[in-house]
Amino acid sequence: MLPQVVRILYVLSFCFFQGGFIRLSSCKEEIKPPGRAAPQLSPSDFLDKLMGKTSGYDARIRPYFKGPPVNVTCNIFINSFGSITETTMDYRLNVFLRQKWNDPRLAYSEYPDDSLDLDPSMLDSIWKPDLFFANEKGANFHEVTTDNKLLRIFQDGSVLYSIRLTLILSCPMDLKNFPMDIQTCTMQLESLTKRDGYWVRWLDRWAEGALHHRRLPSSRPLAPGASLAEAPDVYEAPVLLHSNKIQGKSVVKEEEGGDHSNIGYTMNDLIFEWLSENPVQVAEDLTLPQFVLKDEMDLGYCTKYYNTGKFTCIEVKFHLERQMGYYLIQMYIPSLLIVILSWVSFWINMDAAPARVGLGITTVLTMTTQSSGSRASLPKVSYVKAIDIWMAVCLLFVFAALLEYAAVNFVSRQHKEFIRLRKKHRQQRMEDDLIRESRGFYFRGYGLGHCLQHKDGNAVEGPSVFTATPPPPPPPGHRVRQGDAPQALRGPGQAH
Repeated sequence: MLPQVVRILYVLSFCFFQGGFIRLSSCKEEIKPPGRAAPQLSPSDFLDKLMGKTSGYDARIRPYFKGPPVNVTCNIFINSFGSITETTMDYRLNVFLRQKWNDPRLAYSEYPDDSLDLDPSMLDSIWKPDLFFANEKGANFHEVTTDNKLLRIFQDGSVLYSIRLTLILSCPMDLKNFPMDIQTCTMQLESLTKRDGYWVRWLDRWAEGALHHRRLPSSRPLAPGASLAEAPDVYEAPVLLHSNKIQGKSVVKEEEGGDHSNIGYTMNDLIFEWLSENPVQVAEDLTLPQFVLKDEMDLGYCTKYYNTGKFTCIEVKFHLERQMGYYLIQMYIPSLLIVILSWVSFWINMDAAPARVGLGITTVLTMTTQSSGSRASLPKVSYVKAIDIWMAVCLLFVFAALLEYAAVNFVSRQHKEFIRLRKKHRQQRMEDDLIRESRGFYFRGYGLGHCLQHKDGNAVEGPSVFTATPPPPPPPGHRVRQGDAPQALRGPGQAH
């Protein structure tokens, strides 16, 4: 009997000690060390809490809604700058556009990192400025090998958004000094002022269960049955609806009378400004084929005033100085040589008409082709350019050289004809004099001199062999003595 009692007491004591040990072990497991932190959230849970559906974040509402405007700081990094076309007056460049603003709804403290680099697909989940390029003709994004975008969120709620773009921007040019000109090309960054949107009416159930009609994203609901035009306070945000559902709420699109397509952020809601340090950065190895990009760049504001309000705009002006090397080799030196070549005809014999005419016409046609080539890459402007003056002067010299030969040839032929006629007339006179002298000798020799007549019909008897020649006049100072008679008055037989 006693051994059984001892055995029962042994079993009970064993069970008692085992149960205490188990409870002690479980308590040790439940007690946490005093210095250990709570488990951290996973990145997915953290993002859902920060900007997910349960966070209450609305990407359609700007930061500081109904408060001060959002200041967006911009800067650009130029990767390449080229393809400056004079005919279309535009230029092409590849840039990184960076925007930074503060959204207090995205501030966090639960995550240890100072900043978060998020996937570009998260851009659709946050609010972004409605920036566009006012003087843009064409643009495209880069998606090789993935979207060239960067989204970074800081602990204080600051958001950095960077994107790579290739832009074709208009650049009105003044070509009066071409090709010795300096062009100023502008890049304008403006808040979007025109969108194809609608006035929207949605049905939103409030806590009271009543139906309210309001215009997106108005913060004050309208009275039941009121029209959209009676909204007392409407904030015109750039909302585009592509479906009939917004987070499960029924949406009815309807157009109001008038033009309501001008919807955008005015300067009361959004302001662009340049970064204080290095707002425009240029790649070190950046080179342009025909231009030199000057270091000084003018930064400024270009605020736009429309009938819908005042919209923010910033701009940067690039100063491009054209290099003359290409035009010196392709235009100026060849045209100068053509002019000098036209002067070679001055040393060619004047009688070599085919050589001089061929050379003159060739240089004129070559100069015309050269002038047309210089205008091929330029727009059809109404004013005169510097290269037009040069080409016109060269063409004038070449054409004048051709005209010079024509004028000299004409004068030479006239001179030769005059000399020929003069020589012929002289020869004719000599022949007439010879014939006349021969006739006078013949008729006077036979006493028929009185039959000679001039052409006018007056009979004149010329000298004959029987007519004494008159005596020569007395020398100066000779006195004729009284009684002396001239020899012509004496007879042939009289003597002194």
